[in-house]
Amino acid sequence: MGEVVTGEVYNLLVWLGTSSGIFLLGRGVAGPLADVVSQRLGGLTRLLFTLISAAPLGVKAGELTLSSPVYGATVSAAALLFLAAGFKTVKLMVVGDVLRAVGVVRVGDYIVVDGQTYRVSAMDATHTTLTTPDLRRTYVPNDYFLGRQFVNMSRSGAGVVSLSITVDGRRISLADAKLILLKTGTDLAKGEMAPSRAPEVRVVSVDGDYVTLRLILYVLNPAKAEALSSHILERVYVKLAEAAKEAAVTL
Repeated sequence: MGEVVTGEVYNLLVWLGTSSGIFLLGRGVAGPLADVVSQRLGGLTRLLFTLISAAPLGVKAGELTLSSPVYGATVSAAALLFLAAGFKTVKLMVVGDVLRAVGVVRVGDYIVVDGQTYRVSAMDATHTTLTTPDLRRTYVPNDYFLGRQFVNMSRSGAGVVSLSITVDGRRISLADAKLILLKTGTDLAKGEMAPSRAPEVRVVSVDGDYVTLRLILYVLNPAKAEALSSHILERVYVKLAEAAKEAAVTL
């Protein structure tokens, strides 16, 4: 009896190793190679290997249940407990794969969430890295996108230039600051702007004499949005400094 149990345990470990090997092969080798062709293919490849990796354990559990119901039920219960312990991690992995495969969110996309523009910088096994136009990084779990409304500007055919500045109302008027921000942005983005989307300047916050403004421009080529943001921001601060200097001289 002991030899039989030992043999079954050995066989189970072999099947477990096979499943783990298939899973790691899909995520560590096949998936990244498929990404070179397309991110959709990479997502599909990872999903396929994940499903295939579960098959050996399912077959083995079925065999054990038929040959020895008690032993099979014990192994199945242990497997279920193991899966339950890692459910969150597996869920995040699968959600990330589905997002890639369907094309909802992919690396390089520009998305708008709650009025904030982000670039999808990386999609790891369980988390996604989002980068703002001023290069601040936010790390969110892959299932973050399941419960949020967002606009994927890259998939809708336009990129977003979104940048914020803070001005001192004692040195330059709000109207002048908004005009400089809008005019500078539209001048530098001329020829790149999406014709069906008007640029806008919003007041984000007011703190005493300091006002934070945000410029939003829609451009045809999402790949140029990040470079334009930096260029526009640099020119805007030069223009604001010139305007503040002229206002000081006038006073």
